Amino acid sequence: MAIAALARASQQERHGTFTSTEYLEAATSAFLDLEKNNRSYLFGINIETGDIIGSSESIVDDYCALLAATELFAAQHRQKYAEAAIRRFHNLLVRYHNPSDGSPGWFTAWNDGRPWFSNVESGLPIVALLRFAEVFHNVDVDGLDLDAQRLAARVMKDTLRRTARIANPFGLARQRVVETGSSAAPTAQARDEFFIPHVNETGFWWQGENANLASLSVAAARVASLDIISEKDAARLGEFSMDQLEWIIGRNPFGICMLQGRGQGSPEYLTEYPNLPGGIVNGVTADPDDPDAVAFLPAEYSGGPDSWRWAEQWIPHAGWYLLALSVTP
Repeated sequence: MAIAALARASQQERHGTFTSTEYLEAATSAFLDLEKNNRSYLFGINIETGDIIGSSESIVDDYCALLAATELFAAQHRQKYAEAAIRRFHNLLVRYHNPSDGSPGWFTAWNDGRPWFSNVESGLPIVALLRFAEVFHNVDVDGLDLDAQRLAARVMKDTLRRTARIANPFGLARQRVVETGSSAAPTAQARDEFFIPHVNETGFWWQGENANLASLSVAAARVASLDIISEKDAARLGEFSMDQLEWIIGRNPFGICMLQGRGQGSPEYLTEYPNLPGGIVNGVTADPDDPDAVAFLPAEYSGGPDSWRWAEQWIPHAGWYLLALSVTP
């Protein structure tokens, strides 16, 4: 992602401390290093022992590298970047699982078939696919730009279907998830949920998902604007996009505006770490004691070491929210 940002920044008319040439040189050298050594940098953690273990590339490698290669190609139009981008696009295409029973599909995270889910950036693969389609639109890539649009549209349509499969008055997005320990049969153990499981590969990291919701808002709005999308689907995507943002600013079961300084009920974090106006907190989670219920800063956690799960501000929330506001109708 840093490579993509540097490559994109190198094409702007203005620059900061470093020159545009230096931005591009840094992006280029970093990309070449990752192309050669990425697998040797990867690692996992045995949650039970804490030991560092090996790891294969995951979907995160694919969509980040896709965006990096795409932005480098936009900056330099070199064949090696086109080839890298196409390879990563094909990886994403293969990772998308379409169930035989016609139910909504999902991306797989690793080669074992477990579904990929995020509490941060579920919309980012869509953003990467659409940027790939945009940059390679007038390049001879055998129609892969249109294929990328179609994959992005399929993912978002499946997200709409998954979101609407149960009573859902807030229109809150749902994901295909699986708990740690289900890797022996990850597809069979998977289920659709509003929030990520508290039992997951990190061993501890679950929190409100406002960044994730705003990223899906961005993805839905971007897909809605595609020529291949019908007016009906565009309207549904637009509504979904706004539902996620409205959840953040107060249309949620707690009636809480999670944008500090606006609305009502905005939470404070800790006295020594006060929340600042304009920031967005982590947000609502599944209840710590009941995965089928929701929670926001339960009284027994307020002011304690775990209050961060709900009340801590985080830049990705505000970043995705701002981006969503810039692309929603």
